Amino acid sequence: MSLLLDISKDVLSQYEDRFGLAVDNTISLKPEDGNGTISIVDFPGDLSLYQFDFNLREPFSMSYYNPSDSDWYFLNVNLSKISVRKEVNGNMMDLQRYLPTGILFYTPGIRVKSQTLPNKSFEVALVRFHKRFLD
Repeated sequence: MSLLLDISKDVLSQYEDRFGLAVDNTISLKPEDGNGTISIVDFPGDLSLYQFDFNLREPFSMSYYNPSDSDWYFLNVNLSKISVRKEVNGNMMDLQRYLPTGILFYTPGIRVKSQTLPNKSFEVALVRFHKRFLD
């Protein structure tokens, strides 16, 4: 299983294309993919929160990219009980829970890859926001 996500485009529709349509702001995993949900909260002013709580049946490869001319940012916060290994612009790093190293800021020009292991619970929060929040 895999997903390639462009942070500069509508993120919800990209998740729905891979995992199925959101009902009451929640995407439920298909049984063949595993157990879990993506909960979505949209705030005014182009601010969204995606909370993942998954246990997947197969390894899952996720690739995120944010074009260098993008006006969008992502914050990835690891809430899992284990560290999450990611490749960021070619460099490997571990995101730890409850530590500053558990937060990854996806700026324009970033490319991030990760592989989620099967039968391991993981939880992550993603916050997507427009660059005007930084002004």
